[in-house]
Amino acid sequence: RNITVRGVHLENVTKAIKFAGDVGDHPDDKYDPRALPVVEGVSISDVWGVGVMQPGSMKGINGAPFKGICLSNVNLYGGAQWKCTDISGVALGVRPWPCAELAATHG
Repeated sequence: RNITVRGVHLENVTKAIKFAGDVGDHPDDKYDPRALPVVEGVSISDVWGVGVMQPGSMKGINGAPFKGICLSNVNLYGGAQWKCTDISGVALGVRPWPCAELAATHG
């Protein structure tokens, strides 16, 4: 909850931004495998990248989507499109446009 990433410059990377809810591993067996994490309030701003093969892959969890994702002034140039599932939030000044799950805002 409430994570901020700001002022990042990237060059020649495979994936610039990656959230993955389907990792499926844990360091030991002393956990509840039915428990779902809460991911919300993630803000990523002032990110610039060139030579980016994929700008982003944001995959939440079916039934426990990642909420409150905010992308602002994120410009990633290079290759493919974003891939998004089970997330919600907003995007402002993002190139290339991320995905339908992040509603456009005006500012």
